[in-house]
Amino acid sequence: MKPRVRLENWWLLAGGFAGICYGHPKHLDGTLVYTSQIVDLDIIPSKGAEIETRNTVYLLGEPFPWPEELKRNSTTEENRE
Repeated sequence: MKPRVRLENWWLLAGGFAGICYGHPKHLDGTLVYTSQIVDLDIIPSKGAEIETRNTVYLLGEPFPWPEELKRNSTTEENRE
């Protein structure tokens, strides 16, 4: 059975996620981890989203708190190509 790990302050990367893990059998709580490639994604209304990698199931907590100016700038028309 795959371990179930909470991932906080996460962000999406190409094919995986990065974030702070809690409850991982190989990493101390509060360690920054980069997941391997996602093999499954499950959205559970009462729990949030779970992502599954080859070896681990991650429960996504809060996403990384990007500054508001970065959020606004990334969605403006000038930044789209």
